[in-house]
Amino acid sequence: MPRGTKKPAKPVKSDPRFKALVGTQDQARKAFAELVKKDLGSVLGKDGLRRLRLDTMMFTPVGGGVIAHASFKPKHPVTIANLTRHAPIVTVQMNTIPLVDPVTRTTLKPGVYAVRLRPVGGGRFALDYLDGKGLPVFSTTAYPKARETGDAGTTDDSLDGTLRWPTPDEPSDTELLPPGTPGKICLSIFSWYNCWEFEWPDWHWPFDWF
Repeated sequence: MPRGTKKPAKPVKSDPRFKALVGTQDQARKAFAELVKKDLGSVLGKDGLRRLRLDTMMFTPVGGGVIAHASFKPKHPVTIANLTRHAPIVTVQMNTIPLVDPVTRTTLKPGVYAVRLRPVGGGRFALDYLDGKGLPVFSTTAYPKARETGDAGTTDDSLDGTLRWPTPDEPSDTELLPPGTPGKICLSIFSWYNCWEFEWPDWHWPFDWF
C-alpha cells in the first residue's frame, strides 16, 4: 500500500433516530422535519419551524450516511447590513456521519444543528452550529463566494452544494484517488460557503493496494 494512504474507514454506526430518513423523498422530508422539530424546536420557535423550506432542501447521500440542508424563508431582506445586524440562523443541517473541518481537523459530530451566520468584523463571517439549547458546539469560517445581488442589494438565498467523489465516474491512471482519500462536500447559503471532509466506508477497490 503506497505511503501516505490508508484503508478506507469502516462504516460509522448510525444513530437509530436517523433510520426514518430511509424512504421516498416525501418520507425523508417528513422525517427530517420531525427531527428538526424535536431537536431544535425550542431554538427555532414556531416562527422558525413555519419558515423552514422543506421544498428546496438538499438531501445528499455521502460516505455511508446523509447530509440534509434546509434554509428559511427570510424574515428580513437578505442584505449584508441585515445579516450583520441580526446574525440570523440561516440554515438547518443534519449529518448522520462525522464531518471534518479541513483546516482545523476538528470534527462535527452526527446531529441536527441550527446554523447561524455571525459577523466577525471586516466584512467577514463565521458559521456557528447550534445545539438544541441554542449553544454553539462548533464554529468555522464562512468563505465568500461570487456574490449575486438583486434589488436593494439583496443576496442570492439559494442553497447549493458540490461533492467530490473518491474516484471520478470514468477514472484514468492520473485521476484515480487512492483508498483513504477523504470525500469532500461544500455547502453554500447566500454569498458564503464552507467545506467538509468525510471518510468513505470500506468497499472493494479494483486495484491491489492492500
